[in-house]
Amino acid sequence: MFNNRQESRTKRRNRERIIEAARKLFLEKGIYGTTMIDIATEAGVERRTLYNYYENMELLAVELQVEYMLALKDAWVEVEKSQTGFEQARALLTSYCDYCIANPDLVNYTVQFDHYFRKSYENEDYERFMKDYISGSNVFLSALKKGLADGSIFADPHSIDKISVTIVQSVMGLAQRIIFREPIYKMEYGYGKEDIKYMVDILLFGLKG
Repeated sequence: MFNNRQESRTKRRNRERIIEAARKLFLEKGIYGTTMIDIATEAGVERRTLYNYYENMELLAVELQVEYMLALKDAWVEVEKSQTGFEQARALLTSYCDYCIANPDLVNYTVQFDHYFRKSYENEDYERFMKDYISGSNVFLSALKKGLADGSIFADPHSIDKISVTIVQSVMGLAQRIIFREPIYKMEYGYGKEDIKYMVDILLFGLKG
């Protein structure tokens, strides 16, 4: 599923038009505020054509989320092997912040997606995708474990998996909140998306060995 389809050029072009229309509308109106009719109109296709590709809004929303999750892998830079685990963790988290700052649409879409799918995805393919994605892309956890081994990080080794999730999700949570409402935060606090990087040292300071 998702990126492994064998399709004709015409079908691929239609699918791309549908995806781009959904992306535009989901970001402008939210997933809840968008209908399949809206997407068909924006994409310039008949409704029956749209339903031939996607049976419902959920499938479209998941397709976009997979695209964004795969793109997010680019946030994890290749670390220097000579660095300590702490140095690697800091470099990775900084690059993650930089990627979120440079890609506000990605962050804003995750806000819409999280709001729409609050209890379950009701999509077994996506659940399998996420399990594989998490297990295959956890370079930040690897850096923390290296830090435990080389003494540059001090933490409970039995909790390091949860510490890793807590740190990465804290950065994404702050990015979602600031980027989604940046004009208001700048007005109220003088705080913009570039300031998200303060979170790196705040989160890692407590782990420094």
